[in-house]
Amino acid sequence: MSARFTFIGKLEANTDSEAKNYFLREGKTSKGDAPYMSLNLQVAQEKNNRAFVELFGMVSKSVKTMDNDFNKIEIAWDDRFDEDSVKEVANFKKTIVKIGDEKKEFIAAYDAVKYIADNIDELKDQTVIVSGQRKKNVYNNKISDRFEFNLIRVVDDEDTVKRLTVNTEFLFNKDSFDTADWNTEHKLYINGWTEEYMSDVKENRYVEQQIVFDCGKINWDNEDHVKKVKFRLKMLGCDLDSNNKIVVKLKAKKLYQMGIVATFMNGQEKVDFDESMLTETQKEALELGLKKLDDFRPSGNIYGERVVVYKLKDFDLRAEGKYVDGCIDSEITQDEFDEKLYTIENASFGDIGSDDDELPFGDSKSKKEDEDDEDDLFG
Repeated sequence: MSARFTFIGKLEANTDSEAKNYFLREGKTSKGDAPYMSLNLQVAQEKNNRAFVELFGMVSKSVKTMDNDFNKIEIAWDDRFDEDSVKEVANFKKTIVKIGDEKKEFIAAYDAVKYIADNIDELKDQTVIVSGQRKKNVYNNKISDRFEFNLIRVVDDEDTVKRLTVNTEFLFNKDSFDTADWNTEHKLYINGWTEEYMSDVKENRYVEQQIVFDCGKINWDNEDHVKKVKFRLKMLGCDLDSNNKIVVKLKAKKLYQMGIVATFMNGQEKVDFDESMLTETQKEALELGLKKLDDFRPSGNIYGERVVVYKLKDFDLRAEGKYVDGCIDSEITQDEFDEKLYTIENASFGDIGSDDDELPFGDSKSKKEDEDDEDDLFG
């Protein structure tokens, strides 16, 4: 159930060898003095949103890996470049680097790190696809994400949509849905869990994960937009009533799961310019009709505070998959869940709003009309 990521954007690397955050780190392990190399790169979707990716490799006596039939195998270190040995290893266990027409496949991450470092000038500032596995890291009593890649490929900048996405199986229950900001910001917070291998306990555990369903770009007078919102809610066992209020239809005391595609946001979100950003004098000039709002609009984009957010974008609805009709009962008992729950800080779950909440939907003057691209509606 581990999460996979696909980041598309401009590759950035600090190639100043004197800098503290130089992209390449070399050394020897404390036990055995085995040489190692480690890469730290960035994939920038745009100026205000980027992800940090990494790759670590070390010299060893052999390469422990898997073959194309998913059997565990061991290849002698000196045989790691042998053509037959490389073909024997499953693709998901290799590190693949493609620059132009040249494609290299490595069964030892150490060799991939060295190759990337030697060719960093051909990769830096290029549009790339970087993919791999997301892992959870615990440091100073806090959980963070680490993105360890096993593929990096240069692509045509003009024909490629830049986006940071993460695919994962998401666990949640009826109490996971927090609608505190739904009426004002049209954001639904879903506080659930993902199953992760946690190195400190050397086991798979259920780790807290929040997903945000951001409908801030929805035109609530646009029937097609509303249908798309309702479809995504249906996949999670929810619905909208006639007042566009969220209704959770899941059964209590059950844990559900769904394959989701989330947009990863790590940076400063763009903020729409409005009257709340004006000074008192500017507001007074606006009220007197001496100025228009556009007269005060900044020339560039406006950004808010830095955030790390997973925004719900799509679902895994493959015909051969188990989520073709939406979320399913995980069949995990409460006792099983409690036994595997990984806790550092208590999760904070909100309550579903009351019937008396005001529902300011339908004011669409600032929203785009039918020309909105669905690809951009939900982050």
